[in-house]
Amino acid sequence: LKLLKYIFRKLRRRAGILENPFTEIPLKIEKTVHKIPFSPDELHRILDAVRDDDFIRPIIITALCTALRRSRCCLLQWTDVDLGEGFISVDPGKGGDTTEIPIFPLLHDELMKAGPKLTGDVFPAQAEMARNNPDGIGYRISAALQRAGFVANDSDGDDLIVAGNEIRMRHPTGQRRVNLRGAHSFRVTWITLAILNGVPVEVVQAVTGHRTVAVIFKHYFRPRRKGLREALQAKMPLLLMSGSPA
Repeated sequence: LKLLKYIFRKLRRRAGILENPFTEIPLKIEKTVHKIPFSPDELHRILDAVRDDDFIRPIIITALCTALRRSRCCLLQWTDVDLGEGFISVDPGKGGDTTEIPIFPLLHDELMKAGPKLTGDVFPAQAEMARNNPDGIGYRISAALQRAGFVANDSDGDDLIVAGNEIRMRHPTGQRRVNLRGAHSFRVTWITLAILNGVPVEVVQAVTGHRTVAVIFKHYFRPRRKGLREALQAKMPLLLMSGSPA
């Protein structure tokens, strides 16, 4: 509907149309289902589940440590990696400016396993699948999450109440099922953990490449109750936490 409105608005004079016939049609109410970030305990479960999976472990660790999108993790180039300085320099994924991402020790170990080179794909097999069958990467991430104890609920029943370990749910509009947890959840996790632990949002924005802070808070900062409570308890005055003026 938005597309039709736009086309008729642009072509109205040329086509001799007095009024845009789509102007008065209301847009459908949009209900966004946000990805659920992983807790630190859940991340440990996931890493344990992929410990011996040499195909998908590097992609999950890269996503977790860099907040890069799935395709960028798979197509990472050695020319993007500076192991000496400990940084990855890469376009985060939507044609923005190149961003600088520190290499955390967990990712450093994975890069060393890959065998550093001067050029080429960091993860060749995964890059080939990402180019020819990107859904295959998503399937393997979903399988890894299921091994970690998450549930792929594909039923058609009324399951709008999201179980703690569920991967998918029926969209509130009832039209389709949506992923609650997947590759993009690692991006949401990175951003949420960073902000909860006091990383300035400007630094988060510099790493993720988002053009506005508003987008980060609208779509990516999704603290769960436990994380929110712990962050506030660590930062707020003791009086509010203990109830005692001492």
